[in-house]
Amino acid sequence: MASFATKPQLFGAAWGAACTLGGLSYWRSMSSFETKTPCLHDAVGLLAKSDSARATLGHGDLLITRWGRSVTIDTRSGLSRAMFEVQGSSNKATVMMAAKRREDVQKAFEAAVQESEDDDVDEYSGWRRYWHRPWEIKIWIMSKFRVEDKTKFLPEEDPWEVQTLLLIPGGSGTSEPLVLKGNPAELPEYEAYYVRRDGSAKNENSQFKLRGVLLFAGVAVAIAGAMRLRKSINVSKSYGYIKRSVLGHTEVRRLLGPKAFVQGYSGTFGERFINAKLRLVGDAGAAADVSIAALRQGSEPWRLDMATMRCNGVLHRLDKSQFR
Repeated sequence: MASFATKPQLFGAAWGAACTLGGLSYWRSMSSFETKTPCLHDAVGLLAKSDSARATLGHGDLLITRWGRSVTIDTRSGLSRAMFEVQGSSNKATVMMAAKRREDVQKAFEAAVQESEDDDVDEYSGWRRYWHRPWEIKIWIMSKFRVEDKTKFLPEEDPWEVQTLLLIPGGSGTSEPLVLKGNPAELPEYEAYYVRRDGSAKNENSQFKLRGVLLFAGVAVAIAGAMRLRKSINVSKSYGYIKRSVLGHTEVRRLLGPKAFVQGYSGTFGERFINAKLRLVGDAGAAADVSIAALRQGSEPWRLDMATMRCNGVLHRLDKSQFR
C-alpha cells in the first residue's frame, strides 16, 4: 500500500526527473546546434556578404543567438533545414535555411550505407536478434543517447551546400522576408510561420466548421475538467472527514498515541458513500487497520454503518458518535 505521506514526494521526484531530462536534452540540442547544422557558417557568411542583409542587421559582427534554434537533418536523403536568430550591430532577425548534400557525395553515401546494411543482415530479426546476441542491447541503448556519426561514409570536406536562405527582420511572419538564395516555398517553416497558406486556403464555410469543432472540443474539455475537479474536491473532503475523525478518536489515541498518522489508505471516498480502509502508525511504531463504511443523503451529516480498528490482532469497535 502506497504511503499517503510520500505521494507528494514521489510525484515531485517524478516531475523533477522529467524536467531534468527534458532540460538536459534541450541543452544538448542547443549546445550542439552550431556543430551539427550543415552549412551554418556558410549561411552566416552569405548574410555578411549581402548588402540587403547588412542594411537590416548592421555592419558589425553577426552573432547566432542562444535561443530560437531548431534544426532537422535527414542524413539518408541528404537534406537539412534550420531556423535561428542572428543578432547584428543594429538589429536582430530570423534566418531560415535549407541545405542539401552534393549529388555526387549523396550517391556515394547511399552506396556505402547500403553496403553496410547488407553486411549487417542477420538470420534473426526483432527480439530474436537480441535474444541470440544480447550484447547488442547495450549498443542499441547507447545509440539512443548519442548522435550516430554517419559522416564516416563521406569525404573529409564539407559535402553540403546552401540551397535556400531567408532573412526575416523582426521575427517570423512580422515583415517581408528577404530571399537571399533559393526558393522559400521549399521551406515548411516559411509556409507555417510566414505564409500560413494552410489557413488562408480554407474557405469561409470550412473555417466556420473548424471553429465550431474547436469550440465544441473546448467546451467538452472544460466540462470534463470541471467534473474531475468537483470529484477531486469531494474525495478530498470525504477523506479529510475520515482522517480527522479517526485520528481524533479517543480509542485510537489511547492505543496508538496522540501523534498517530495515516500511513496509507484504500477504498472509495465519494460524495455520498465511503467504504475505505486506513493503515495507522502510532507513536511507538505500532500499526492498526481501520475499516470505515458511511452513507449520507444530500448535505446531511454522515451516518456511520461500520467503524472498526484491528490492532495487535484485537478487533476494536470505535464509538460512532465521535465521527463528526
